[in-house]
Amino acid sequence: HAPSCLYAGVGLGMVVAEQGRLEVARDVFTALREANQDALPVAIDLAHLQTALGQTAAASQLYAHVSKRLGDICDQGSTQT
Repeated sequence: HAPSCLYAGVGLGMVVAEQGRLEVARDVFTALREANQDALPVAIDLAHLQTALGQTAAASQLYAHVSKRLGDICDQGSTQT
């Protein structure tokens, strides 16, 4: 998947979220996440939407996943000295 498609999808998701169409935005970010599991900003945006929609358990799991992935990335960087 081309990065430009990912950026366009994020932009679309943000626009519909700003319009107050949170369920549609959640669907956009869900599709983006399914297409690219490595895009942590997409996961964070999706977790924010889940929180706004009252889906706190799902959001918490997603935030924990992102936190773990960021920790893994930091750990990899510290071993490459």
